[in-house]
Amino acid sequence: MHPDFVEQELERLGKRIADARRLLDEYQARLVFLDDPRERAKSKHAISQLEESVDEYTQKYTSLKAQLDAGTTPSQNLEEQLTSIETNLDVLKGGQNSIVRQLARTRVTYQFILAGEVDEVSQQKLADIVKYLQNLSGDISIELKRLSAGSIILELEGYEEGYKILEALYKEGKLTEILGLRIRRIQKDKEGLASQNNKNSPVEVLYSYSHKADKLREELAVLLSILERNGTISGWHDRKIPAGDLWADKIDEQINSAKIIMLLVSSDFIASDYCWNIEVKRAMERHESGEACVIPILLRPVNWKTAPFFKLQALPKDAKPVTNWNNPDEAFTNISHGIEAIANRFLTKSE
Repeated sequence: MHPDFVEQELERLGKRIADARRLLDEYQARLVFLDDPRERAKSKHAISQLEESVDEYTQKYTSLKAQLDAGTTPSQNLEEQLTSIETNLDVLKGGQNSIVRQLARTRVTYQFILAGEVDEVSQQKLADIVKYLQNLSGDISIELKRLSAGSIILELEGYEEGYKILEALYKEGKLTEILGLRIRRIQKDKEGLASQNNKNSPVEVLYSYSHKADKLREELAVLLSILERNGTISGWHDRKIPAGDLWADKIDEQINSAKIIMLLVSSDFIASDYCWNIEVKRAMERHESGEACVIPILLRPVNWKTAPFFKLQALPKDAKPVTNWNNPDEAFTNISHGIEAIANRFLTKSE
């Protein structure tokens, strides 16, 4: 075997051995998720045996690399030794050991939605956040898959048991912030986000609102982002109109195509001539003809009993305005569930 080729092979095996050690560290951390003490003890023993094997591979690798570095002529059975290490690493990675396979459980994707702006978070702080969650959950495999703009939306991947620990802490009020950033919501991609496999086009959703309620509209959009990510809905509002376009034409186009029209109700919305005379009027026409579903979303307390949409079922539940909730995120989450249910009705119809 040519020395250059041997050097390349050793470099590749060195990386694989390092990966194997990380995998075993991950298995070791996951032992805490095994409830049965006997099962935990057996798994610990199995991991120890695998660690001994990796130590053996490491010694062989180190010896071969030392020979190469010293300029020693590779031995005749070098190819056989390299193949042997490679094969054993494949066995480890494949989880051939039945006890270790128990530890290779379901991985899930979930989101931490934090208060603040993405620009406020450095790469180092992101790394610190991930490390903090790893330590808190006992799941050292947690990794950041995506960071979304606007509010801080961390899309993470890890083991289901680790997520359950974090979720429980959040629900018990023991996990309210991460490194000074308030947690607005934790949400999981349920059932692997089955809607991702939905072959139908997302349901178009229109935000009809007063610009004086822009902040609340943005907060609602954040909580609905999971439905956009999994392909259930496609949200639109006038802040998405490109510069130079005729805004009235764009709004008219969207209000005539959306399947779900959310009226974000506040005193400013009712006082707006454009919202009332143009958007509400056309929305109600399409609702009554069965072309669309209009949903009043009560943002702030207002007398709306004479509004043409008063007869419609409103969100959040019990028509309680968002600003009247002790925790507005709970109100937005309730709205998210309601929108999801209606969107799924449209998706079912189109199948």
